[in-house]
Amino acid sequence: MYTWEIRARTSALSYSNPSDQVCVYSLGDILVTGATFQADGVMYAPNGQFESHGSTLSVTGSIVAGVIDFAGVTVTVVHEPAAPDVFPGGSVRLTR
Repeated sequence: MYTWEIRARTSALSYSNPSDQVCVYSLGDILVTGATFQADGVMYAPNGQFESHGSTLSVTGSIVAGVIDFAGVTVTVVHEPAAPDVFPGGSVRLTR
């Protein structure tokens, strides 16, 4: 967990074990840059913005943020039913 802004300048976020997932959690913003980005897990910025400034974004899991900005990006989000399991209590809900 990071309390302000996360900047990911990489092409992928995943564990070596395919059954594990990544949870990126910020109380601020999450900014993803690079030509392509692929992640398995949850991108969570409930009080901030999730932005992607590349050409392709692919997430198997969930994206949760106050504002989501995909301007000019080809996006694929595949909902993974197990994604909420990374949160304590095992549930998430969409509030807006």
